[in-house]
Amino acid sequence: MKYIKIHFPLILFATFLGMSLLSPGYLPAAGEWTAFSNIQFTRGNYSLENSTSTYYFSGGIRYRIHRWNLYATIPLIIQNSAVVTGVGGIVIPSMHGSTDQTGGSPHGGGMNGMMDNGTMSSMVVVLGDFYLYGEYVLFPERAAWPFISVNLKLKVPTAGTDNNFGTGEFDYGSGITLRKSLNSYLGFIDLSYWILGDPSGLNYKTPLPLGSVLGVFSQMATMG
Repeated sequence: MKYIKIHFPLILFATFLGMSLLSPGYLPAAGEWTAFSNIQFTRGNYSLENSTSTYYFSGGIRYRIHRWNLYATIPLIIQNSAVVTGVGGIVIPSMHGSTDQTGGSPHGGGMNGMMDNGTMSSMVVVLGDFYLYGEYVLFPERAAWPFISVNLKLKVPTAGTDNNFGTGEFDYGSGITLRKSLNSYLGFIDLSYWILGDPSGLNYKTPLPLGSVLGVFSQMATMG
């Protein structure tokens, strides 16, 4: 019963979010649809013997109406081994399934990992898990106030477990975001809480990822 009480509100919200994104006519026509993409690179040994390099090429759509932002996104993952996976917004060793934990890849077809001093000799390309996000803006950014929003998140397990790039379980999350710009500078803080689905034989601890970014805007001068 405790499991149902915890997950039912998130499942209900995710159902509404999925219907909204898949059926444009489901929400009022006053909303705005946009497409987006981003690239992310991570590298680390994650308590294993060798380092793993991962590239995420993510694409998705956003629906915006009033103070709501609804997102759907899925990444293309390019990685030089299959010994780590992304769960709850973080990267962890992928102990489920078959890995040799030495930096080599257990993938079939002769796709063996690298490795000489971290230099990649082969890469594995897979589609990652599908994510749905719903964000509600509590306070738009003003002169003395930062932008503040709260969000709910759902991970749909579309990445295959046979290649260790996914857990095969649903994950649910919530969080809060603060963002403030000052002249040409932008500060960004995101705090999340995830309820992870446990694969057979594993019991994940609840992660509490905290991310922060400080950036600078630049303008290109034009000559007339």
